[in-house]
Amino acid sequence: MAFDPLTAGLGLASAGIGAIAGIGANRTQASIANAQMAAAADQMKWNVLHGRDMAKFGEGGNIGARVAQGTWMPDIEFGRQKEASMFETGPLAERRLALATEGQRRGFGLANSAESKEITQRQNRDALKQTLAERQGQMMGMFGRIAPVDVNTLFT
Repeated sequence: MAFDPLTAGLGLASAGIGAIAGIGANRTQASIANAQMAAAADQMKWNVLHGRDMAKFGEGGNIGARVAQGTWMPDIEFGRQKEASMFETGPLAERRLALATEGQRRGFGLANSAESKEITQRQNRDALKQTLAERQGQMMGMFGRIAPVDVNTLFT
């Protein structure tokens, strides 16, 4: 099969244009690759600079903390402790004393109330009955039967 001169000419022209286009595409790809590498290098440079800045910032913070702990922080802590101590010995102590006094006053009032006295007397009578019953049991063991004693008539 033979090519006619027009087809051969078009084929050669197409091959030439394709070769020129291929060279242009290779240049474009190379340009893109170079741009990507430049962007990556630029990003790496900024990351390094940012890391240095963060390290400087952290070191500055450490220095500042040490200076503060050695200079003005103890003064502030002393002031806080002083205020707390003044509060404990002042208003807080007065309040505690008032509460303790009120508690003693109420306790004294309850101890001297009629109900409290009656309960105490009843407990004393019960204890006396118990003691008397034990003694009468001993006497009955030695001498026989004894007349019962009403403890309620012993106290008026």
